[in-house]
Amino acid sequence: MLFLSNQVSMANCQRTALIGDKIIYIDTPDGKKGEGLKRYFKQGTKSYQLLERYQNNLKLNKYSKMTGAVAAGGVLTGLFYQGDENTRDNIVLISGVVAGINFLIQKTLLYYNEENLQKSINSYNKEGRPLIQLNAFGPKLDNYTISAVWRF
Repeated sequence: MLFLSNQVSMANCQRTALIGDKIIYIDTPDGKKGEGLKRYFKQGTKSYQLLERYQNNLKLNKYSKMTGAVAAGGVLTGLFYQGDENTRDNIVLISGVVAGINFLIQKTLLYYNEENLQKSINSYNKEGRPLIQLNAFGPKLDNYTISAVWRF
């Protein structure tokens, strides 16, 4: 058995922030990213608008859904195609490439969307108090102990 211990229990892998002397979860357990910060931001402020933009950009847009459906339909069509073998292979290959490109574009957009969350926190820190510090449970490797217990 392998044990990993830390001074702070990190059973869940949610992002945390330190506001004043209080540790909050940025993301809710039901998957709403950034929702934990919403109650600290005032409606109509720049920080609130950036947080809203961050949350809206996390949703799949209609173009991504359409591209994914076309790619999935193309793969299924290619798998059940009864005609020329080269045509079938081309349909499957092109559909797979479209699905791969769609996936990479969405991952890139989600990666760069994290800047909106950071901008909203920076804007809040300029507007009001107490300050928000991300990653309250930041990785500190010197606090971890790894030990192995062998039993036969």
